[in-house]
Amino acid sequence: MQYTFEYVEWDSCLKPVNKVSLDVTNHNGYEENLVEFTVDGCGDADPNSDECVDTRVAYLDAPRGGDVVHVVSHLHAAALNATLWGEDGRLLCETSPIYGTGNEAGNEKGYVVGINGCYGTPGTPNALKIVKGEKLKYVVQSTKVNGPHTGLMGLAGFTIDEKVDESELSVLRTKVQDE
Repeated sequence: MQYTFEYVEWDSCLKPVNKVSLDVTNHNGYEENLVEFTVDGCGDADPNSDECVDTRVAYLDAPRGGDVVHVVSHLHAAALNATLWGEDGRLLCETSPIYGTGNEAGNEKGYVVGINGCYGTPGTPNALKIVKGEKLKYVVQSTKVNGPHTGLMGLAGFTIDEKVDESELSVLRTKVQDE
C-alpha cells in the first residue's frame, strides 16, 4: 500500500475538522483487548424475536464539539444496523449495511457490499451539533439467526467541523506556512 500526500497553500475556505471513533467490540471497555467479536446463534427461537438480536453499546464523552460533517459505520455480515445518539436522546445517524444479492465481485450474496452513511450540513441552522463533553451512545445490532457469526466489528467514525475562533485559525495558518 502506498499513500501520496499533497500540500496546498492555506486558504480562508479551509477549515480544520476532527475525526472521532467509537467501537462496540469490547463489552467491558478495552480490558478485553478484542479486535472483533462473535455473536452466538439463537437456536429454534423466532428469528424476529429480541432473543435473536445481539445488541452492543459503547459510550464516549465527545472529545470535541461542533457541527457533524459525516458519520459512517464499519459493519460485517450479520449486522442489522448501527445508530449514534446524542446525550439528549436525539438520533444523530442511523447506518445500515447493504447486502449483496449476486455472485459477481462486489455483489456477493449474503455479504456486506456497502454501508450507507449520514452527511451533515455544517454551518446551516439545521446542522447536527455535538457539544464537547456530551455523552454519545453508539449501538450496533446484529442477527443471531444462522449463528454463530464470527469476525464481526462495530466501529463508527465521524467528522466534526469544530468551531474555532479567528485567533486560533491565525495560529494554524502561521504554523502551516512555517512548515
